[in-house]
Amino acid sequence: MAGATSVATRVLLVVGLIAMPLVALNPAPVSAAPVGVEYAPPVDGPVVAPYREPVGPYGAGHRGIDFAAAPGSPVRAAADGVVTFAGEVAGSWHVVVAHDDGIRTSYSYLSRVDVAAGAPVHRGAVVGLAGGSGGGHEPGVLHFGARVSDRTGDRYFDPMVLFAQRDLTQMVRLVPSGEQRAPASATPQEEAAALLRGLLADGAADDGCGGGTPIIGDAISAVCDIAGDALDAGLGAVRAAGTAGEELARRLAKPMHDLLDAIRPLTDAARKVLLAATPAGRVLSDLLDMGERILDQLTRECDPAAPPANGSGGSGNVAVAVGGIDSHRDQAVDDQGRPTSSFGFQPAKLGYQPGDVHYFSYRDHSTTYGSPDTHRPILESAQLLAEQLRAWATAHPGRKFDLVGHSQGGVVILAFLAFFYQGHEGQYPPIDNVVTFASPLGGAPLATMIAEIRRALLGRVITDLFAGANPYPPPELNSPSVLDLAETSRLMKQLDNFSVPASIHWTSITGSMDFVVPAQQGHVDGATEVTVTVGNAWSPLDDHSGILRDDDALAAARAGLEHRSPPCTSIGTALVGAVAPVVFARVAHTAGDLGWLATSAVP
Repeated sequence: MAGATSVATRVLLVVGLIAMPLVALNPAPVSAAPVGVEYAPPVDGPVVAPYREPVGPYGAGHRGIDFAAAPGSPVRAAADGVVTFAGEVAGSWHVVVAHDDGIRTSYSYLSRVDVAAGAPVHRGAVVGLAGGSGGGHEPGVLHFGARVSDRTGDRYFDPMVLFAQRDLTQMVRLVPSGEQRAPASATPQEEAAALLRGLLADGAADDGCGGGTPIIGDAISAVCDIAGDALDAGLGAVRAAGTAGEELARRLAKPMHDLLDAIRPLTDAARKVLLAATPAGRVLSDLLDMGERILDQLTRECDPAAPPANGSGGSGNVAVAVGGIDSHRDQAVDDQGRPTSSFGFQPAKLGYQPGDVHYFSYRDHSTTYGSPDTHRPILESAQLLAEQLRAWATAHPGRKFDLVGHSQGGVVILAFLAFFYQGHEGQYPPIDNVVTFASPLGGAPLATMIAEIRRALLGRVITDLFAGANPYPPPELNSPSVLDLAETSRLMKQLDNFSVPASIHWTSITGSMDFVVPAQQGHVDGATEVTVTVGNAWSPLDDHSGILRDDDALAAARAGLEHRSPPCTSIGTALVGAVAPVVFARVAHTAGDLGWLATSAVP
């Protein structure tokens, strides 16, 4: 036990070091008292790239100016102030200084940082050296930004105004007086997240990459400049492993960036083949997956004071709970007349009244079901859900419904919406919310591994013999539902084209250390995705079932049901939730490939 604690502590320390600038918190408002501050250019070189006004908060633009600055040349503070951030963000070095007029200036893509957060600086003091790169900026330039903040976030403006105008009263009045607070009170974590948002938005340049999207979408088709930031963030996660990780990241950096540059001009189909079929491509794909998840956690809107799931609040709707594979329902109600279920759903904590909770049954014309019933084809279960929903609608006329699913139950809900509800909404009660816990909405890597092994005759014989003998779910390795959950199954390929209708609020909650359903598999287009650390992050065997009892997961569910922003993600969860799921999926995929090779090689 002591050894395990020591390892966990060491890993947490390493993760904390790299994650300090990577916290998903919204930037707090900054004071904008209209006091006079004298500004001077941070370097002597000319402007080589001017400020370009963005079309929106995340629209294409250039939120700063680039000065010519030879690598190694000193970069100086533009005015007196306090350093609020000095460190690494997405693989590049940056400094942010808060000034007494409420303006923050940023000095980006440095090769070295010479100040620390909290230190006062005077105009002309050296804050670092030029020569770094990142986000479309090569060595030889300094990216200089200026912004003020209010409740809507950071507002960038042309920094050249600082050097041409001394009376900034009109500019700083843009910040409402009720929003003001001391300019140096933002934490380094808040500054890093705010800085990253602007840098990522600048990555969405006018290159036909869907400008305005602050994060990359599908890592397979990531061709925008912002993919470079995702790659840098993924390499940063590798560096968290210590000395070995630092060396590996150093060796991978150039070939991975070169490969990313090489695949940009390819078609989506060719890019997908290259990333999936070559060792280097798989490494790049995994690094992009890690980086994308890190950046997603940092740039999304979140609520640092989200209320807990304590029985208050909620949606006020009728709830239908759908259990996962190997769940069961032996009786409709307990001794006190309360609905029962084997999969640990806690409706009372989410504000549901007992009479407004129904449990889906995997068995035809029955309120109870057994574990074997959960192994039927998922489309059959989705049809049963459609039938049961219509029946429950008659008992609750005019009411809206919420669907809550765990594990496979979320896929049953997804299949119901895609194949039965969509286009036939009038036949069913209105669906307001969907909340899924640890659901493989993109397929389950372990099911993919089984499907790969079963491609060979010997593999089918082995899995058939093993069916029912494995004490850990799923015991029926050859069951229709398990094979439906494979990422490569016909069903999952059909569901891959589904997007959540605008009328439905979907919250997908996953565990950072769930190896049964890695967090990235909880993705469905249009859903809000939240990753939590379930109980003890170093006991992954409990993440898959334990997520239904986890306070953070339930708080995220309540936020979704109330149509609010999800709770903010902790430091450890942001990093572990980005790296561990990718590793779990890669291990399962590799095991499937090796299993197929081994069984197919036997005559």
